[in-house]
Amino acid sequence: VRVPAEEAPLTVALRVEDNGEGMASTEIPHIFERFYRKSGAANPGSVGIGLSLAKQIFELNGADVCVQSAPGAGSVFTVTFLKGTKDGKPVAGNLKKS
Repeated sequence: VRVPAEEAPLTVALRVEDNGEGMASTEIPHIFERFYRKSGAANPGSVGIGLSLAKQIFELNGADVCVQSAPGAGSVFTVTFLKGTKDGKPVAGNLKKS
């Protein structure tokens, strides 16, 4: 798993990249639904709430969440924050390059 960050003039984006099994395009519209579990999921004990909860938390903080995936090619989740303020509080700060 890789988690690179990218800064643009108006946004800060965090990507979570994996090289797992990936998903078919028909699965992607459903993965953020609460209690959704892919048939044949790798973890049969999963409840199916993690992605839904994570997306809600990010969106409550002003972020946009999207995913790209293909079977056998892994997945990339991108969380993008607008720079600036919301109700006088910082939405996203500047990233320090390492």
